[in-house]
Amino acid sequence: MKRILTILSALILTVVGAWSQASITLNPLPESAIGQTATLSMNLENNAVVKGFQADITLPGFITFNDVSPQLTTRTVDFEVAYRRISDYQMRIIVSSAKSGKLSPDSSTVVTFPVTVAQEVEDAATRVMQISQATAILENYRKVEIADTSFLALALKPSFVIRYEVDGVEFHRDTLMQDEKVPTLNSLPTKEGHTFSGWSEIPETMPAGDVTVTGTFTVNRYTLLYMVDGEEYAKDSIAYGTALTQKEALAKEGYTFSGWSE
Repeated sequence: MKRILTILSALILTVVGAWSQASITLNPLPESAIGQTATLSMNLENNAVVKGFQADITLPGFITFNDVSPQLTTRTVDFEVAYRRISDYQMRIIVSSAKSGKLSPDSSTVVTFPVTVAQEVEDAATRVMQISQATAILENYRKVEIADTSFLALALKPSFVIRYEVDGVEFHRDTLMQDEKVPTLNSLPTKEGHTFSGWSEIPETMPAGDVTVTGTFTVNRYTLLYMVDGEEYAKDSIAYGTALTQKEALAKEGYTFSGWSE
């Protein structure tokens, strides 16, 4: 590593300036990497020939570097990589060439890193990895600075809301990631004098957009019996909430009808 640092130092002139025509990016890991060992890749996008570069990488707390050296790619076949692990989450790398290697203008991967992603992923505010203290050496041996940049560490699918509404009122909601299985509700809405009829179509998995599911009720019908002297006189099937109209008075010889009970 010392030899590589010495070679790189010999290539550096004292001119330092901002270089807007190059950037170093870290590609987000897929959601499937959670709880697994994965490969983090670094891309160099350059519009001029580069003879070497260095950068500090900082990972979020739930991702750690493995005890394996960073690996160069076919793009950096004529280069060597030196690195220093500052902590489990931080590393400085220096990519240089003792064989007059050159990185022609391109934007592909230059280095990969074996990492481990924890099973428990921190909240969105902390799912960020960073590139800092990055510099590049151009073909004329001019050293230029590359801007500090932050990247999402995980390419999590976006989240959307599924709402359940009945009679225009929200009964329940879930926030789910795209393609996540839509859970079954533990309870159903109730309404006096009605039976819940069911929901409109519920997707099996969450689509790429918010969803509103509508529930409906069916009004219950009840039987109204008219009893006279202990015997059934008549019966009606009446929907809940329907105003009742009493039947006409009965006639019985020698008697006056006193009326119906309430």
